[in-house]
Amino acid sequence: MNYFLRKYNAIIITVVLLSIGLSGCSLVSRHPKTINVIEQSIDAIPDSKPDLSDKERNKIYQTAIQFINKYYYKKNNMQEKQLPDDVYILTSNDLKKMIAYAQGKNYGFGFSAGFSNNGQCIVISVDKNSPAYNAGIREGNIIEQINEMPVTKELLFSIFQNLIKTSIMFKDENNNIHTVTIKPKDYSIDTIVYKEQEHIGIITVKILSIDAYNKIKQALQTSYKNNDKAIILDLTKAYSGSMEALQQVSSLFFQGKVAYLQDRNGKILYCFSTDNKIKPHIKAPVIVLISKYTRGASELLAQDLKERNFLIIGEKTAGDTTGKEIYPLPYNYYLYLPNHIILSSHKNSILSKGVTPSIFVPDNSNIIDFAIDFVKENISN
Repeated sequence: MNYFLRKYNAIIITVVLLSIGLSGCSLVSRHPKTINVIEQSIDAIPDSKPDLSDKERNKIYQTAIQFINKYYYKKNNMQEKQLPDDVYILTSNDLKKMIAYAQGKNYGFGFSAGFSNNGQCIVISVDKNSPAYNAGIREGNIIEQINEMPVTKELLFSIFQNLIKTSIMFKDENNNIHTVTIKPKDYSIDTIVYKEQEHIGIITVKILSIDAYNKIKQALQTSYKNNDKAIILDLTKAYSGSMEALQQVSSLFFQGKVAYLQDRNGKILYCFSTDNKIKPHIKAPVIVLISKYTRGASELLAQDLKERNFLIIGEKTAGDTTGKEIYPLPYNYYLYLPNHIILSSHKNSILSKGVTPSIFVPDNSNIIDFAIDFVKENISN
């Protein structure tokens, strides 16, 4: 997934971003209105007010500044006149995406599209169970119109940015024309995928969500029954996760400390540990794959495993390991506030630095093949 931030009149619009588990940080929340994304219902989130006036934008911005100065910098005797670079204002759609990710789901239309050399708008991919899939849109279909207008790059971008009820006219593989209306919603995705190849168990993690523990546990048990010579833990596309999931999943690989919550003054506030009731399920060597897209709880898992001498292959991770909280603002906008730093089990900070692999492999689609070849050459049955 690509992560992007767009500033418009001091308000951050359409942030597709979730790094570390927000609910884990609510253990030391400074404000009772903190939104817990693990427990929050998407349906309970009202839409942000569109087409804000300058006066309304200023009210949102000034409310955010006042909140930061009252609760965020109170102990530091600091006063901000503008938002720090790592503090964002979110729309309701941004928040809905975060809630969906934290709960092991996705939110939106569920398809991606792009333009070919001849100018056709082609559907590149469609998620199963998504609104687009349920409406009959499939990979390879050609989009002819959006909201009864000829499709352009700007129009296509706008529907993904605004995420509102949208009419789409498309041509299927038989050149039949269909018009459907779709609206964004949360839908289930395969957060953990397991497969076996050449007697090697491959566990691909997309989101380290609350259901990850049971799925990874089941995958490890299957790998053990199949007597696999090694396990590949693929975190290359693990772009989000929660602290609760990190604690549980870590228990499957080791016992002990998992992470430390540190405030911006360097004080340790809380220690996360594995569940002592869970015994590690490792019966074969584990190779961990990472990339620049590995972030948050997933890269903390990679760092913890590296500190326990697991082999790490890939490229340096994102280095996005701040604990964040979300607070309501006027007109159904939200303040996205990083107020803690998450340290690894050995109290190492990988913020901005990322996890450095043991073996560097540039980001490409062949990293699984590289890992399989490595196992075949270096690990005997």
